[in-house]
Amino acid sequence: MFAKLKKKIAEEAATTSRAGGAARMPRSISKESITSVGADSGDDFPSDGSSSREDLSSQLFRRNEQIRKLEVKLSDYAEQVRNLQKIKEKLEHALETHQDSFVKKLQEQNEAHQASAAKMAEGVALALEKKDQEWKEKLSHLEKERDVLSAQLQERTEQSLILFQKRDELDELEGFQQQELAKVKHMVRLNWDTGTAFQQELASSAEELARAREAARVSQAASSRLSWELQELKRQHADLRAERDELLEAEESAENKITTLERRAQELQTPCGSFSPPPPNCQAQVTASDCKKRLETLQGDHGSLKAEYERHKQKAVLEAEEKARLVGLLQDKVATLEKRFEGNLSGDEHVRELLGEKSTLEERLEEARRQLSAARSSHAESVGLLETQIDRLSGQLAEGQARLSEQEELVRGLRESRAQQQKDLERALRLADDVAAKSKEEVEGRDRQVQKLQTELELERTRLREGLSVAERRWAEQVRRLEEQGAALEAARESERAAVQRERGRAERENEELRARCDVLESSLKSRGAEVERLTADLGSATERAKHLEEEQKQKEALQRQVADLTSSLKEKDALIVEKTDLLLKEEEALSHLRQGEEQ
Repeated sequence: MFAKLKKKIAEEAATTSRAGGAARMPRSISKESITSVGADSGDDFPSDGSSSREDLSSQLFRRNEQIRKLEVKLSDYAEQVRNLQKIKEKLEHALETHQDSFVKKLQEQNEAHQASAAKMAEGVALALEKKDQEWKEKLSHLEKERDVLSAQLQERTEQSLILFQKRDELDELEGFQQQELAKVKHMVRLNWDTGTAFQQELASSAEELARAREAARVSQAASSRLSWELQELKRQHADLRAERDELLEAEESAENKITTLERRAQELQTPCGSFSPPPPNCQAQVTASDCKKRLETLQGDHGSLKAEYERHKQKAVLEAEEKARLVGLLQDKVATLEKRFEGNLSGDEHVRELLGEKSTLEERLEEARRQLSAARSSHAESVGLLETQIDRLSGQLAEGQARLSEQEELVRGLRESRAQQQKDLERALRLADDVAAKSKEEVEGRDRQVQKLQTELELERTRLREGLSVAERRWAEQVRRLEEQGAALEAARESERAAVQRERGRAERENEELRARCDVLESSLKSRGAEVERLTADLGSATERAKHLEEEQKQKEALQRQVADLTSSLKEKDALIVEKTDLLLKEEEALSHLRQGEEQ
């Protein structure tokens, strides 16, 4: 549009300049010719009165033609001035409309940019709020899982302590059983010592040997049971170690997640800090400050959670150390029991153990010998007493036969008393047998209790084993879920990072487009300014032309006045010519009359 206007204005200016030049040249010529003609006519007429009427009429016709041409050119110039004025008004109107549309477009683009910036800030604020809510939920979920794991760990420690207490109680019961068996054996041995002879003592020693073999068999069974318990303890120790490794791995994964969350918070903080601020009339600054405050509060919560996590970590480390120490003690105890009951010893240790067992057996043998010597001495004393009694009886028999009947009666009394003593001894033996049966029943009852406790212990172990397997599966599921959550968080973080990069790229592209548009608009404004300046220059030239036209109008008016003067002078000259022609006619008539008179 402006190019066409420029082209049209240039063409009109060229035509006007050509027409003006062509018009100005004849005007100067016409002035000179008119002045020269006027001067010639004014000077020559009175001097030369023979100029004809046709010359004057032709000169007047030429002057009239020149005047008409000048009037036509003046009308053309006025029309061109009017056209230039109209074009100027059109250009001013177009410039105003273009400026209004440009300002309106700038306002619309500014409003659109502000709306997009506000929408972007609102979207960023909503995304930050959503992420904050997700982080809070995940932290609460992790805290709940941590509480559950700590409760499970406490429960496992309590169960292990209960198992250790039950094992100690079983050991105490076995000690009590051995003490009771020793007491019963001692009572039976005393009864047999008081009621029977040396053969009965030998029989009791044989029975003791059988009991010792039975005790050895029981001890062998106990050793096998202890070896089985040792295997169970080893397995439990391996499970505890695996559980500790899992807890350490969970701790490391939690630390890694915390570090990733810290790094992500720093990454989110750096884009928030480097984000270009919107215009002053937008509310994005308020939302950005709110986001920064919320980020600071989240960082404070994160620091408190981290401190609490460190405390729980130290507590877990202390518990793990205590558990490791307890496991070490149990391992030492189990190793000693294993070495003792399975014989997995070296040569020197085996020799030392054999020497220790030999010394204990020698001590027991010495004790048995002492008991045997004491029994022999008591038997010798009783034999000595009987011999003294026999000597005394033989002396009494030798002293007198009179007292034979008395002696026989005494013997019968002794026999009766002996029979009574034998009955008493038999009754005591029966009582001892009853006591032994009762003690055996008690031992069997205790054995049944022990078996019941063992079955309960086995059930408890199976239940604990199942609970541990369930807990391991649950922990594995939790670990897998946490890994999936971590992967999802990583993917979400990557998607968010890509979205932020896309938003940033889009914002940068929009800024570049806006800058390019601003540059284009500035260049167009500059070109419009140049056009306006050129138009103002054209208007100045047009005004100059108008001034020239006014001058030409003035010159035209002067020429018209000159023409009027010339016409008046021509009229006067015509009148003079008419008068002179009349005079000439009169003179010719007079001359003719004179010629006729001369002829006559």
